[in-house]
Amino acid sequence: MSLRHVQVESTHSASQKNKFVKGGPIKDYTSFDRVAVALDHKEPDRVPLDFGGAEVASINIHAMRRLRRHLGMSEAVTLDDTVIQTGKMEDDLIDRLNVDVKIVKPNPPANSNLAEDLGLQDGCYRLIDEYGMGWAMPECGGKYYDLYHSPLANAETVSDVETFPWPDPLDAARFVGIKENARKIASEDKKAVFLGRASSGRKHNGNVGDSAGVWTILKSYTLKHPIVIFVA
Repeated sequence: MSLRHVQVESTHSASQKNKFVKGGPIKDYTSFDRVAVALDHKEPDRVPLDFGGAEVASINIHAMRRLRRHLGMSEAVTLDDTVIQTGKMEDDLIDRLNVDVKIVKPNPPANSNLAEDLGLQDGCYRLIDEYGMGWAMPECGGKYYDLYHSPLANAETVSDVETFPWPDPLDAARFVGIKENARKIASEDKKAVFLGRASSGRKHNGNVGDSAGVWTILKSYTLKHPIVIFVA
C-alpha cells in the first residue's frame, strides 16, 4: 500500500453520512465522534484511523523519520518507547494523516530503584527496567531491545516472588496530569483517547513471564508449580 492510500477517503453520499447515534444525527464528524460511532457498531463517515495510539499501531523510530521525510516534513522524531524503539506521533503528523486517536500514557514512577541505563556494553546498548529485567539492542543495526536478563529466573518459592522489589502500580507520580490530558484531547482536540499502560513497554502478563524467563514459566505451568499459581 502506498502512502497516498493511508488516508481512507469516504465514498458515502452526504445523506449516508448523517448517521444516527445517541443524541441524534451527526453531520460533521469529529475524530471523537467517528470512533464513538464505530465502537457503537454503527457506520461513521469513514473508517477511524489509529496511528501511534495503540502499541500495535506504532512504528519504529527509523521508519517514522523516513515517513516524515517522504511527506516533506521535519525528520526530528522523539523516541516514544525505548524497548521497542517506536517514534512518537506529533500533532503535525496526526493532522497530516487525519489520525483519529491520541494516546495518554502514565508517567514513570517516582521511585524505581531497579531501573538503570547501562549505556553501551559489549557492542550493545543495555538497560534495566523497573521490573529488574535486562534489555539489550545491538549498536550496529539494532532496531529494538531484546530481553537478556530475567531477575526471577532462579526463583524457587512463593517467598522469592513475594520478596522481590516489584514496582508500585499505584505510585501517585504515574497518574499526574492524566485526567487533564485526556480531557484536553477529547474536548479541545476532538480526538478519541487511548490510555497507555503503566509498564516498561510490556503488558502485565508479559512482565511476569519476562521477569522469570519463558522457560521457567512454561516449566512451572506444566508442573503446576506454586509460583505460577501465586502470580496467576
